[in-house]
Amino acid sequence: MMKFTKKSQTILCITILLILTCISVALVAQHNQKQTVWRDKHPLSDSKVGFQYLYPTKLPSGFSIKSQRISLSHSKPHQLSSLAVEMNLRTSDWVYSIQESKYTNEDLTVKTDDYDSSSIEHTCKDTKTQNNRTYKVCHWVDYKKINVFQVEFVQGNTLVDTKFPTPLDRTLTTEDFDTFINSFVSRKVPELPILADAI
Repeated sequence: MMKFTKKSQTILCITILLILTCISVALVAQHNQKQTVWRDKHPLSDSKVGFQYLYPTKLPSGFSIKSQRISLSHSKPHQLSSLAVEMNLRTSDWVYSIQESKYTNEDLTVKTDDYDSSSIEHTCKDTKTQNNRTYKVCHWVDYKKINVFQVEFVQGNTLVDTKFPTPLDRTLTTEDFDTFINSFVSRKVPELPILADAI
């Protein structure tokens, strides 16, 4: 069995300590590099799918933003094909939320003008706020027990698509929609969790 002298033990300890120090320094440098990449190349700054992050300062009574996240997909590694910021309006799932994405000049007008806030099937109309901002509003009932009010509008280069869930006995009004739409302001993007595809 090999015996270590006190001198060799000291040299061995110093060597191990140096190796551990080098590993620690490398890990810190790698972390800092990732942080720099995230800060300098945030997904929302992507030239193809990025957009201005907006935040609503007023929601209809009884609603609040429970959580936020960024959802993104890739067409190939390191190449984004779609990107959205989602703000959840209830804790159980992400079905009813505020979703922001890049507006690409698509036609948002509806083919029908049959909006009915008590309809069971999908009904929609194009309309305007009191200060002349155009938006689309739709209504339908989910699962025979949830009123769904969808509001869609464009602000700058950002498309905002919101689905509000309410009990069947509650209706959201034009005033609710006006206040909500006019409350969106530009903000610095917060650090949000990312939901990404497998690529």
